[in-house]
Amino acid sequence: MIAAARGRSAGVTLLGIALIGVVLRVAVLRSFGTFVDDAYIFFRYAENAADGHGLVFNVGEHVQGFSSPLYVLLLTAIGKVIGARHLVGAVQMLSVVLFVAATVVMGHYANHGHRAKWTFLIGWLFWFPFVDGAVNGMETMLFLLLCYGAVLLVAVDRFNPAMIVLALIVLARPEGVLFAVALVGAVVWSGRWHTPWRGVVAAFAILAGWIAAAVAMYGDVIPEPARAKSGVTGTGVGAVTKLVSLTFGVSSGEIDRLDGLIRVLAVVGAFGLTTMTTIGLVMYVRDRSPSAAIAAMPLLTWGLYTIGDPVRVWSWYAVPTAVATWWTTSDVLARWLGRVAAPELARWRPVVTAGAALVALMTVPVGLERRHDSFEGSTTELRRVADAIRQDAPGARLIAVGDVGVVGWETGLPIADLEGLVSEDALRPGPDGKVAVDGLAARRRPDVIVLVADARYSVAVARLVRPVTANEPEDAPPRYRQVAVPGTSRILLLRCGFSDPPGC
Repeated sequence: MIAAARGRSAGVTLLGIALIGVVLRVAVLRSFGTFVDDAYIFFRYAENAADGHGLVFNVGEHVQGFSSPLYVLLLTAIGKVIGARHLVGAVQMLSVVLFVAATVVMGHYANHGHRAKWTFLIGWLFWFPFVDGAVNGMETMLFLLLCYGAVLLVAVDRFNPAMIVLALIVLARPEGVLFAVALVGAVVWSGRWHTPWRGVVAAFAILAGWIAAAVAMYGDVIPEPARAKSGVTGTGVGAVTKLVSLTFGVSSGEIDRLDGLIRVLAVVGAFGLTTMTTIGLVMYVRDRSPSAAIAAMPLLTWGLYTIGDPVRVWSWYAVPTAVATWWTTSDVLARWLGRVAAPELARWRPVVTAGAALVALMTVPVGLERRHDSFEGSTTELRRVADAIRQDAPGARLIAVGDVGVVGWETGLPIADLEGLVSEDALRPGPDGKVAVDGLAARRRPDVIVLVADARYSVAVARLVRPVTANEPEDAPPRYRQVAVPGTSRILLLRCGFSDPPGC
């Protein structure tokens, strides 16, 4: 009777935490009402698939410009039901639903021996990178729901469905392969593996089905972003910056902007938390716990990123590893303190939990301010760019742009991708992972080129915005005139002949 009452009380508390998290995340969604640029890449793929054109960004160009097949298929199904143009509103609701589901699953799994359950959940609720990860329009919440759902299924000996979920994890994010291998290894090491053949066969069928479909559609199973965003040529992020980013759930760009003492503290904190995660991994392996997969995920992901060397680590890459780090560290600290002074710890536990909540809550106003600045500098600007294209180039048939998501979604026009992610030019990026602007202009003759107005593109702009000469070589790129986009850091280059005077 007492145990049942405690269970109901814990369930009510968990529901209350989930509701508070919903309120916070809905408030963020209502404040911004938009997502990161990459989310609109998923939307456009889903729109084309729902309209019967296949999983393509540009109709007729078969390029796999997404890294989460499961998420894009989910959005396609939603687009089929409600209409693809309603995806933005649908994903806002989907984000909240996935957050609630992930919270419930995490809470239930934490009941299986996590010594700092409420401290973990408070961090999950308030730490702003986790809030942002739930409302950025990406696959982050889906990935977390599946990962913690898989370990929960293993914990209750449901191995057949766990194998199926592991297949879905692999399709949710490329790093899911690492998590799947770690969890299978943990189960085998535990001695509880009972050869769930039905689940294994179903998992292989799911993966084989996607591999066959990807090869048929794209000629390869490796997504273009994995190639285009790799910094193996030396333009990637340093190993220490990657570690800090993956530990705290923020982008590498945010880490690079930290100055002086704050950066030093962030690096020291990342090494400290990584050490605790490593200790937790050893502890879970010794206890033969499936939580070993959670502790292994940040370490394996950091190793993968060190080898693959992405040119940038975005926040949605880092949120799952940061959640796993917080899960493991809070559990390890609680176990240590419990062994040293259990009675004293019991008295201080509410104070420790309240302190963790306060620290996490302090990140909310800072995170909201940074998110506002980021959206003003990216998504909002790109919407203005799309408006300018509709106004200044109403007959455009091809746009060359690096940030392809918002511009592609808002205009609906074919895109030549300067970053090498979603269009056929992704097959010919330069040594820095980007497509050369003037080379693309000569090959594809886009009607509009969208560039950031800074020194990076000054040479290309000079070659494209040039006076008429008598003896132009035949392979010279077409001429363009330059138009500023008010209220943004972008410029438009409009092709002469498509859009003539003034400037042509």
